[in-house]
Amino acid sequence: MDEARFELRLRGRAVAVQPKVLDLVLYLAKNRDRVVTKDELLDTVWKGIAVTEASLSQAVSLARRALDDSPEEQHTLRTVRSRGLQFVAEALSAETPSPAPKRATTPTAVQPAASLVARPGIPSIGTLNETFEDKGAGVVTETKIPFLFAALHCEAPALGGAAWSLAGIDEVEIGRGSERRSTKTGGATQLLTIAAPGRLMSRKHARITRTPHGWLVVDEGSKNGTFVRGQRVDKHLLSDGDVVDCGRTLFRFSTERRRTEPTNEADIVDAGAIFASVTPWVLDLERDLRRIAASDVPVLLLGESGTGKSHVADAIHRLSGRTRLIRIEADARVSSNPDRTTEDDAGGGPTTLLIENLERAGDAALARLQRALDAAPDVRVVATSLLGRAALAERFAADLRTRLGSYVCELPPLRLRIGDLGALAAKVMDAALTSAEFDIEAARALLEHPWPGNVRELSHRLKMAATLSAGGLMRIEHLFPEPT
Repeated sequence: MDEARFELRLRGRAVAVQPKVLDLVLYLAKNRDRVVTKDELLDTVWKGIAVTEASLSQAVSLARRALDDSPEEQHTLRTVRSRGLQFVAEALSAETPSPAPKRATTPTAVQPAASLVARPGIPSIGTLNETFEDKGAGVVTETKIPFLFAALHCEAPALGGAAWSLAGIDEVEIGRGSERRSTKTGGATQLLTIAAPGRLMSRKHARITRTPHGWLVVDEGSKNGTFVRGQRVDKHLLSDGDVVDCGRTLFRFSTERRRTEPTNEADIVDAGAIFASVTPWVLDLERDLRRIAASDVPVLLLGESGTGKSHVADAIHRLSGRTRLIRIEADARVSSNPDRTTEDDAGGGPTTLLIENLERAGDAALARLQRALDAAPDVRVVATSLLGRAALAERFAADLRTRLGSYVCELPPLRLRIGDLGALAAKVMDAALTSAEFDIEAARALLEHPWPGNVRELSHRLKMAATLSAGGLMRIEHLFPEPT
């Protein structure tokens, strides 16, 4: 057993074995001094996932086959009637040298200090690490879940983005398909299969496997190779934020916050959505804003320049059902929404008062604003500001802060939601540009750029690149023509 590479070898040859079966062998070998009950295996190897008796029996049968054992011989795995299973091969502790890397572009994971060496012919089995302590791969907890994003399809940007929760998943298979789709199959191993269109993607391109050390991406002998952060790899232990290129489809692995139970896939961005997003915690934020929008609660939107504060404010007004929108800029200019021409406009009607760039208002303007708000208690206030929470507390009195925004929402910068690039690109780019494609270097640059101007900068760069490329192949010089 090469635990660092999550690989089983029998007499020097690799043995094909499912991840959960490999976990089963590891756990039994580690606890070879005693009988391990069925319930313990379900709690520790399957971690509470519902598994039938038939699936457990199948996993044991596959483990015996991988270890060159059989139900009749039971020289490695012994069934103890009415009690459980025991690993009975002769074993001893031994130092395991770190293997030399196959090549410079294939990082070698840290080997455990000691391993179990079974009888001759049985591979050594490394010590089991039950927790997925983050060296980038993350820990599956109540609030942090590993996700795989389809961050960008170079050959078909209009496909948008997608996100798959890896909670409860043991292995992901990635390959070519006529359309993007995913299926999930259960049993001893929970398998997620992702198909995506692409001329350079192989039918079986790569797999990503959960191991005791994290998530391992393995190239499946694809014609055009698998790349991690631009480097071709055979196997690579993924870190948080790693970008995996399979046939010019860029997948991004990351752990994400999620308050609610994730669905297996999010890839459809509603035309009426506030955010073009498949990122789980952004979808949580969308849900909260939709609930707030339907109320009379005043809202204060905070965020860096370009994060979409005005866009979100307009969406809150639209979702509120109010008939009139009045904008107040920091210089006190007032304008009614030109698109609203209902009969209620003349007499006022249910009104949203949008105060933009609140941080620019002087003391005199704030005093006038306070008086105006006191005189119109039924007006729903939505305000925006570049200031953070601490600066707001110093700048505005507590009663005015409450009147301006009982609900304070901080909009995320683009650099914290890079997995949404595909969804954002599909929304920004002209739907007529069906032939537009991204050069792979340009696509990688999009994912690596820090985006100081946030979504506004992304929109400008994509539109510029589409224009400069005449709707054809968008290269890095089209996206970033300025000298570096």
